[in-house]
Amino acid sequence: MRLRQIKQYSRKSNIEIQGVPVTNNEDPVLIAIDVGKSLGVELKTEDVMAAHRVPTFKPRSIPPLIVQLRDRRLKNTCIAAYKKNRKLTAKDINPSLSNNNVYVNDHLTPETKNLLRVTNIKARENNYKYVWCNEGQIFMRREDGQKCIRIECEEELFKVK
Repeated sequence: MRLRQIKQYSRKSNIEIQGVPVTNNEDPVLIAIDVGKSLGVELKTEDVMAAHRVPTFKPRSIPPLIVQLRDRRLKNTCIAAYKKNRKLTAKDINPSLSNNNVYVNDHLTPETKNLLRVTNIKARENNYKYVWCNEGQIFMRREDGQKCIRIECEEELFKVK
């Protein structure tokens, strides 16, 4: 669990952008800047420390773009801007692209992604209304106004009723 937390912490300034189609001679930094612009967040070249595509396990899916931003505050600004609307398409980013939905989220480790997936399944089975991830930490809540539960490992899900 501690190793997963350390790996997740190393991604604290990263976002994952899913759904932007791959194009010939694309520049991932410019794509990140265009995504920011479509979210209403002004990103400059110097704000993007690194940007690249990562392979997926699904053969026909679009490889996501991982973007390391200058700092965590900027990452949180991008994610908050995305969450305000949640209606972003590739066409919003560049009119020459298709109308795919685009998602902007925290860059999670594979272990954290799997824990989030398992938590969502358990939440549905036990009628929990909310499951979310914030800064690489997973939470769930049964109803509005109730206390949220932080999930750090799969074993904690056995206690959820």
